[in-house]
Amino acid sequence: MPKTKKIPEKKILDAVLHALEEKKAEDIRIFAVGKLVDYTDHFVFCSGTSSTHISGIADEVYNELRKNKVLVKESGDKKSGWIVLDCDDVIVHCFGKAERAFYDLEGLWEDADIIHHHY
Repeated sequence: MPKTKKIPEKKILDAVLHALEEKKAEDIRIFAVGKLVDYTDHFVFCSGTSSTHISGIADEVYNELRKNKVLVKESGDKKSGWIVLDCDDVIVHCFGKAERAFYDLEGLWEDADIIHHHY
């Protein structure tokens, strides 16, 4: 069985950012966590203004990654206010504003380098 070619991390991050900007995601932050954990290299956090917006953001990220031949696993209910897209090297968290403030995942990763921040 032939080995699948690994997609460069930069290409994945570029595809994610493109999708987030396309759907007007808010407060986009990318944390480099590869030195702190062994299961991923980057966390991407963003917010949407409603469950419909969050769902649209997640769908756009998913479609953009699949278009770039990136394997993506999605979890979270479309109406829960939190959808996670996991493509191993990059994990994307799409939140509602209230859910993002409540769970404060960024607070857990304050030791990580923020490599992108866009309101």
